[in-house]
Amino acid sequence: MEEKQATLSNYRPDIPLIVVPFLVIGGISATFFIWPESATNTITLIRNFLNAWFSPWVCLVGLTGFVISIYLAASPLGKIRLGDPKKAISGFRWGAMVFTSTMAADIVFYGLCEWSFYAEEPYLGTLGSVQDWAPTFPLFHWGPIAWSFYLVLAAAFGFMLHVRGRRSRRLSEACRPLLGDRVDGFWGKLLDLLSIFAVIAGTASAFAVSVPLLSGAIGHLFGFTAGTGTAIVLLLAICAIYSLVAWLGMDAISRLSAMCVWLFLALVAYVFFVGGRPIYILETAITSIGNMVQNFVGLSTQLDPLRTTSFPQNWTLFYWYYWIGWCVGAPFFIGQISAGRTVRQVVVEGYAWGLAGTWISFIVLGNYCMSLQMIDGMPLSQNIAAGEPIAAQMLNALGMIPGQKLVFALLAIVMIAFYCTTLDTLTMVSAAYCCRSLAPDDLPDRKIRLFWAILLIVLPVALLFAEGSYNNMQSVAIIAALPISVVLILCTVSFIKDGRHYLKEEKDA
Repeated sequence: MEEKQATLSNYRPDIPLIVVPFLVIGGISATFFIWPESATNTITLIRNFLNAWFSPWVCLVGLTGFVISIYLAASPLGKIRLGDPKKAISGFRWGAMVFTSTMAADIVFYGLCEWSFYAEEPYLGTLGSVQDWAPTFPLFHWGPIAWSFYLVLAAAFGFMLHVRGRRSRRLSEACRPLLGDRVDGFWGKLLDLLSIFAVIAGTASAFAVSVPLLSGAIGHLFGFTAGTGTAIVLLLAICAIYSLVAWLGMDAISRLSAMCVWLFLALVAYVFFVGGRPIYILETAITSIGNMVQNFVGLSTQLDPLRTTSFPQNWTLFYWYYWIGWCVGAPFFIGQISAGRTVRQVVVEGYAWGLAGTWISFIVLGNYCMSLQMIDGMPLSQNIAAGEPIAAQMLNALGMIPGQKLVFALLAIVMIAFYCTTLDTLTMVSAAYCCRSLAPDDLPDRKIRLFWAILLIVLPVALLFAEGSYNNMQSVAIIAALPISVVLILCTVSFIKDGRHYLKEEKDA
């Protein structure tokens, strides 16, 4: 993979894009420390306000993103090739980087336990049985609509970088075909500040629920009770690994992503074959996929206007906000590594790799854990609903598999690998985002990458000392997603407009 490094003399940092978001995040974190109850109440009020007034907007943004992704793949825009085909990365390496650039170790954590959240929801009683619906919603919430947010923007960013050759890797630049020179002034700066703010908040929230599972797995493996100290050591170790990989460049990131995929497949294969429930896992998977496909439109448009259960607001729209909040980091990275591919390939292959990787986690890990409750009577969802730590319940479930030491070792290694690959993605994107000018094939200077690699881990470590701040920071990330959803639409319209102009230019040439 050919890559060039921009020197520090050519790197012109945009200081406000570095300083302002961190001051805002730092101020929010300090508020959680000093006035935790007031801060939590304020955040809750804001989230309730968003649920009350913006549910239709977020619902329509989700559906629109999915429809546009299909349009991009099927229309003449899908034929646009993003630069020189000789630069195209091989299918497996590209797919591995696409899958591992998103959501960090959350995919493992939620893969294990998300079904249990729905199993205790009264709303499922209006639909049918827990067996039919608890494993269906994870596939929906981590399915086509969620991935459409990434893939539409990835195609737009890839076009911006590899076809138009823009030297600014920012959301504001992606909006230039629609907004014109306005992106060089106040509005462009506002878009970029919101974007980098979302990256930082999303990075912190990625550690919100997964770190206890990782710490617990290490504790079970070596026979000690994991606490805050263990989590800090693990985060610093993760920082050392991904900082080294970011320093080495894109080829190292590609190799780490491939290794992460193989380790992940080893974990799910072990659970599938040794856990003793392969038929249940497969039958539940087929039933859930069929259930989701049959009810896709209804699930996508259900908003519970009378708020009888508020299930869509608490879960479906929660996930749409969460995915939108991550739409700055991963799509830019996917667009950058997609040189040589067509827009159609980015969308279709992106769906194939993204859905395959994501759904495998829920199908194998989730359905195995659910089998322990549905077949063996292990009260996992009831214990979690009663306030028992989620990580402890999932580790107890995995401990039922023969060779539990190997399971915990694989779990810990896979989670660390996922954290490293995702944080490498965010490091590269953040470093490039703060460059005023950077050629499409250039990487930011190594020192700048190292600066961002360290900076991105500071807030998650700091939040370990603030009880309850994880959930609050996750709420901040979701709130930040609302303006990003508007930017998402602007970028998409800009891409379609510019793409049509490009096709006309090619036809007239």
